[in-house]
Amino acid sequence: MTPVLSLTASDLERWLQDHDAPAYRRQQIWTWLARGTASFDAMKDLPKALRNALEAELRVTSLRPIAVSRADDGLTTKTLYELDGGHSVEAVVMRYSDRSTLCISSQAGCPIGCPFCATGKFPFGRNLKAHEIVEQARRPGSAWDQPAPHRGVDERTHPSHRAAGRGKNSRDSCDLPARRAR
Repeated sequence: MTPVLSLTASDLERWLQDHDAPAYRRQQIWTWLARGTASFDAMKDLPKALRNALEAELRVTSLRPIAVSRADDGLTTKTLYELDGGHSVEAVVMRYSDRSTLCISSQAGCPIGCPFCATGKFPFGRNLKAHEIVEQARRPGSAWDQPAPHRGVDERTHPSHRAAGRGKNSRDSCDLPARRAR
């Protein structure tokens, strides 16, 4: 099944039209996803028939959590995800007294191999798709209140890095509303 965030706005609106739903439902769906909703059934302002169709034909996320570890008395949470195709990436939430920082991966593996980064411990596999990057930030339980840094090689210093959606705000590339830490 296709991850819903991999669809463009016009693709999702076309899907909605094919299911006799008005185009404004797209923004409702993406607003729920930005809140970290884990299932289509939780989107209570959508008709039940539409939620059932979404559940039958699309996926809320393409990420599968493999492992979660906590450190610093629960202030740091690392989540290892499996991507479609078998590659793995890690997202880390670091909570401080005045802010939370979310470090997300833009690559599966890394050609640099920094020792502090779980993603860097794997050989470079591929650049992530824009929706895979965004999904790391909108997963239930992630808390952040500032732009999420992309983990991986910055394309300004490593020209071979060309992750989908880089160079733009990943949230804007999927038209998702911003979310504040809870």
